[in-house]
Amino acid sequence: MAKTLDIVVEKVERNEYGDLLVTDENGLSHKIGKKRDHLFNYFNKGNSVQLIFDVYKGHEYVADAVMVDGTASSPKQVEDTPIREDLTAQNIAQQVAIKEIGECWRAGKMVKGDTFDDILVENYKAWIGKQVGVEKK
Repeated sequence: MAKTLDIVVEKVERNEYGDLLVTDENGLSHKIGKKRDHLFNYFNKGNSVQLIFDVYKGHEYVADAVMVDGTASSPKQVEDTPIREDLTAQNIAQQVAIKEIGECWRAGKMVKGDTFDDILVENYKAWIGKQVGVEKK
């Protein structure tokens, strides 16, 4: 039978690896791995959560979690990042063009006096030729 532990969430933070670090009201810290991000919504301050542990290669880890009745709040759904309204096709095309110019410059394919249009056309012709199997002679 799997080991369980009932906790009340006091503090929640993420580490640099994307894991959730949960501190309970007793000051004990519990790591919920990023592979179990579907459990992250349960860990809001004040919630009572039952942790279900398992063992892998001799190390105990939180394998699952369930809400305990009478918790302070229900799981919150994570909202998607809103799409920026100011991004248009033209803005995106300009950003791609600027990046492409930089790549050509760094690769040494542009020298002073070259026009970007000529370099871009030449690069895309070569790329398309490779895709369809036609080599430039």
